[in-house]
Amino acid sequence: MKKRSIKKILFDLIVLSFLLTACMDQSIDRSDHITTSPESTGTATLNSLSTDTSEASTTTIPDSTAISLPTPTARVFREPDSCDTSIPSGHILFLQTSAVSPSGYDLYIMDGNACIKHLLMKNVSGSPAWSVDGRQISIGCEDSRYICILDAPASLNVCLKSSNKFSSCAPVVMKKYALPSRGSNMYIYNTSWSYDGTRLAVESGDFSGYIVYVDILTVAGEGNWQRVIEGDKFVHVEMSPIGNEIMYDGIYIMPLDSGPIKAKWYGFNGVWSHDGTKIAFLRTKPENEDIESIGIAEWNFAEIPHWRWLYEPQALDRYYWPPQNLDIGHNNYRILSWSMDGRFLAFVAKRSMFDSQIFRLDTFTGDVVVLTTKFEKNIDYYAPAWGP
Repeated sequence: MKKRSIKKILFDLIVLSFLLTACMDQSIDRSDHITTSPESTGTATLNSLSTDTSEASTTTIPDSTAISLPTPTARVFREPDSCDTSIPSGHILFLQTSAVSPSGYDLYIMDGNACIKHLLMKNVSGSPAWSVDGRQISIGCEDSRYICILDAPASLNVCLKSSNKFSSCAPVVMKKYALPSRGSNMYIYNTSWSYDGTRLAVESGDFSGYIVYVDILTVAGEGNWQRVIEGDKFVHVEMSPIGNEIMYDGIYIMPLDSGPIKAKWYGFNGVWSHDGTKIAFLRTKPENEDIESIGIAEWNFAEIPHWRWLYEPQALDRYYWPPQNLDIGHNNYRILSWSMDGRFLAFVAKRSMFDSQIFRLDTFTGDVVVLTTKFEKNIDYYAPAWGP
């Protein structure tokens, strides 16, 4: 009888330990938040909504060591092996530097293996964005004075079916909205669509970067602008693809109707997956007192623990010579973008001191390939936006 009692006690203790662990995991959820709310006018000021890492890093984050992706055996970033455009599916909008466009950038599109490349629009500004239904594309245009809304099917169908893989598309501008008047030298940096396609978050600022605005543009009629954030730092705003909220560096999630701002983890340049179930973001990993590397992490709302490394930085990644180095840096434009199926990430990094490329990360295997080295040399590429 004593042996059976001891076994039963041990069994009860194991069950209790399991339940306590589950409860602790469940406590790390989207319910964690800071209590600061947007001002009644609808404007949030970054002085009061601090995105300093010292504040954000106090959020409890579960240990991710046990769920890191496999590390590739060699940190060499090759080009894709295949030109099968169905794997991975979809197309990536991106910026390419231009010596002739006044803005310094042109808008291009490629497939997920970079086997095609088409010029979509010249003289653009800001990170392009697909609407959730894939039928509209937003981009800064006309010397960054306007937001242009492109009809995606009308603009892309002909060129994407062309046998000439480097032919130009024909941009069809459906609507054009002038930015709010805030003086000269304003520049568009990021755009992001609401879940229902009726609104657009636009991040703009002066060339110095000392004044940054986030406005919500209602894309109907003459358009209506509502300022929601004003400050002195870029926040890389992203609208949720499934709800009425925006995300910005910190990382914070701010409801646009009512409710508190939620602080979940320490990071920046966050992007939602197309189904809204997870977020990819950049996160720093100190290697020692002198070196701080940046890697790519994922927050998954449906899984516990909620976050893991997708690309865990190594101490000397940024110092290797090509093709082995990978320097993921801070940028005013979009750094990350999910594929439609949520498996791949397009991201921007440098392969050498002055060479910015777009890479593709397989979040199932950890493999990395570089896409844009198939194109012009000595050209920088930015702001990927993965769509249908």
